[in-house]
Amino acid sequence: PSILIVCLVILMANPSKSLAASVWSEPKDISNSTAALSNPSITAGTEKVFVSWHTAGGGGTQAEVFLAEKSGNSWSSPLGVNLGTGGSHSIALDNSGMLHLLYHELESPFLTYYRLFDGDSWTAPIEISEELGKSSGWPSIAIGSSSTPHIVWPFTPTGNNARVYYSKLAGSVWTEPQALTPINTFSYQPRIVVDNSGTVHIVWVDTRGNNPDAIYY
Repeated sequence: PSILIVCLVILMANPSKSLAASVWSEPKDISNSTAALSNPSITAGTEKVFVSWHTAGGGGTQAEVFLAEKSGNSWSSPLGVNLGTGGSHSIALDNSGMLHLLYHELESPFLTYYRLFDGDSWTAPIEISEELGKSSGWPSIAIGSSSTPHIVWPFTPTGNNARVYYSKLAGSVWTEPQALTPINTFSYQPRIVVDNSGTVHIVWVDTRGNNPDAIYY
């Protein structure tokens, strides 16, 4: 079945009012596609909003990340990115208006990549994960001070366990991936944010202990 990518906007008549007192805009299909779509991601700056999603791939079809931009009250036509490779992903906009994309490929060797969009063109993909195996999907990216991207992603070398890894861009070089979870657990679906003081916060789903799907921080 087809899945629509729908965007909702809160219209705040009074910014001091609570969310319950706000009015949502009418849902709008911004994907313009009949294909099965999944994993939407959204980021916003002062004047623009970016939304991304990807096609499922498989069955002889190629997976692809799509990107749409909202400027004013209008949405751009979806732009295809990474034909044939792009799967689960995350986007974030920095203070200078640069769009950061983190994604994992759906084909062997299932690595995680990073790209930067300046509004006109994309940089070449930069390989983040170097281990052979399989990404567990659900990467996440956040922008810190000085527009520094911080990223997390899960990776499973065997399929029986997965570890969450962290890295950041230090100047022009990505730091060595740092494992945040033990090797004998299955940790996945990480999410990352950077607060106003520059502290990085990460949460994920973890199978250690008696709870098979606990939330760790």
